[in-house]
Amino acid sequence: MSTTDPLADQRDWLSPYNYVQNNPLLRVDPDGRLDVIDIEKGTGKMSVTEAKGDDVVRLIDVTGKVHDSYTYGTNGSFKSETTVEEVDHGTNVTFAQRDAGSPDKAEKFYKFAAQSGVEYAKLDVKSPSGRIESTVTTSHGQRIVKTITQLVADYTKKGFEGIKLSHSHPSGNSIPSGHYGEETGNPYSLMPVPKNSVHDRGDSKSAREMRRRPGFGNTKFEVYNPRSGKVTSYDGVHRAIIEK
Repeated sequence: MSTTDPLADQRDWLSPYNYVQNNPLLRVDPDGRLDVIDIEKGTGKMSVTEAKGDDVVRLIDVTGKVHDSYTYGTNGSFKSETTVEEVDHGTNVTFAQRDAGSPDKAEKFYKFAAQSGVEYAKLDVKSPSGRIESTVTTSHGQRIVKTITQLVADYTKKGFEGIKLSHSHPSGNSIPSGHYGEETGNPYSLMPVPKNSVHDRGDSKSAREMRRRPGFGNTKFEVYNPRSGKVTSYDGVHRAIIEK
């Protein structure tokens, strides 16, 4: 994702921080000193407040009560490592590109945000130069992340390759939609429902469709259960595998 603003020279009041102009968080801290990142339970909405000390990510309720938190990094690290965009249907948080094998700060942010009670997703892609880029995204609903389709389309146009798409199930259900339930001894347990049936939808169908995108043919898919912390791997073709 691009972090440059072609109109920056026309708006010198904007800081180098990578918020796009239509993001309402701009008015919170126009100087870019953003140190407390709040994620609201029930909506997944984010707000940012200037404060001294290390950058902290917090899970809060509508009254502002803090339910959980973690230290993201030193002062200013969040602003230097992320691009936050308010887009159609939701919010994207794109983390700075990294080399394969280097620490993945997006993963911790994603799993923390998934505690909010709304569905989040994390898309990992590889740039044409071979570096890894991750975007954490939400459309603030409990059953779908509408922002993924456009996100994948944008990366496809830029020649990126899909690595992995993970999404959370706030309900605590570890089974991808479009797959049969888990039942010991049942040969259809955790298998995808037949293609073109009325139940062929959701996660299973979306995975197959995404793999038809240029560069996304080998993308891996998983469901993250924020209640148990377990991960389920699936591809819409074979039996899903729930982490034990």
